[in-house]
Amino acid sequence: MRWKKATLITALAIGSNVVQGILAPLWNYGQPYIDLPLLVTILYASRYPSAEALFMGWVTGAIQDLTPGGTLGVNAVPKLVVAYTVLTLEEKIEIQELWPVQMALLVFYATLSGTIGYLCATRLFQREVEGGLFSINFLFSLLINPLVYMVLFQLPLRKGKSAPLQKGE
Repeated sequence: MRWKKATLITALAIGSNVVQGILAPLWNYGQPYIDLPLLVTILYASRYPSAEALFMGWVTGAIQDLTPGGTLGVNAVPKLVVAYTVLTLEEKIEIQELWPVQMALLVFYATLSGTIGYLCATRLFQREVEGGLFSINFLFSLLINPLVYMVLFQLPLRKGKSAPLQKGE
């Protein structure tokens, strides 16, 4: 991996976790509704489909795990799996222009990350998770994360593209 990409990945991972840490007190009991590190991982994996995306997922989750009270692997493993899933699906289908498919996949990624994180925490590390999989925070995050992703990452990128020419122009 080139040093520039490694530096970019580390900066994105640290930056998304810093913003997540700053915003966390705004949410109920410090449980995040919006998982910015997950969204940045999905963005990186979809924009730069390569092995570095797996590194991005792992580093982003590991930084999240290293915060006080975290358990190493609870966030790193789900983000690694989500990065791999994004890479695999991006190779199979072209979703950049299909908004409904893109939204469905974003909900799927958030569900996959939350479920794997919950199973890692409860089964592997014997850590109690308040509310479980069907907590209000988790269910709300399945709705809000795809919307935030579209607003923060997709709409600004679309506005930068020029409109296609009409017939006769």
